[in-house]
Amino acid sequence: MEQDKSQKEIVIAKSAGFCYGVKRAINKVEEKVKIAPTYTTAPIVHNDKTNQELKRKGLYFVDSIEEVPKGASIVVRAHGIPKNMIKEYINKGLNIVDATCPNVKKIHNIVEEYSQKGYEIVIIGDKEHAEVKGIIGWIEGKYDIVSSTNDIKKYEKACIVTQTTVNVELAKNLIEEVKNNAMESVVFNTACMATYERQNEAVKIAKSVDTFIVIGDEKSANSCRLYEITKERCNNTYFIKDENDLKNINIVGEKIGITAGASTSKSTIDAVVLELRGKQEAMKSL
Repeated sequence: MEQDKSQKEIVIAKSAGFCYGVKRAINKVEEKVKIAPTYTTAPIVHNDKTNQELKRKGLYFVDSIEEVPKGASIVVRAHGIPKNMIKEYINKGLNIVDATCPNVKKIHNIVEEYSQKGYEIVIIGDKEHAEVKGIIGWIEGKYDIVSSTNDIKKYEKACIVTQTTVNVELAKNLIEEVKNNAMESVVFNTACMATYERQNEAVKIAKSVDTFIVIGDEKSANSCRLYEITKERCNNTYFIKDENDLKNINIVGEKIGITAGASTSKSTIDAVVLELRGKQEAMKSL
């Protein structure tokens, strides 16, 4: 019997979707909005669809702290915020719902401690990312942000940390380069283990499929990293926000791989898979 060429195999990464830190943040918000007016001045995670879901459940998004009533609850996003912003919330008498990812909070504690000890903090990451901006706000002294070998200087005492969502392989190389340029150094490879596992699984799947799809938001650093590293292994790789973007991609071959960023909801992933299967059924009926 001739094989049904319209029926494609879909391989979904087990690690696709919410990581522990995002799940924790979402749960904290969902619990709080049920019992008290809850506000945020920044996206909880870097995914518009996920943030809109929280808005529908009762989270208020405002532009500044001045719009938050005294005594109300305010959420600290998963990426964390600078120390001085925490003090502002306390001074205004707000109830802080700290949804900072524990892995990010660990970095805050490290850079605060080691900057007080006189180390220059070297952050391997993206200077424009919210997480990195938050980390800087806990440093009491000199710091440097490194995203390529061109950024590396000479350091006397360097405390090296990595953005949690950094490209793990790139970070390893940059850490070694910074160490080679420092008279003294201490290293904390703070890339999230979930990020490492997600990237590894995505690469393995991308090598074995004809078309690969990354579901995420363009503002999500970990989603962008997934696209970058899988595009190197599967030329026919696409970055989409949701099922509506499937109309813009060219699915080739008999095997499709899917992963999703750490802030992409299960409902979004399910909708993409459902749309893909619907397209297959439509092809079979032609």
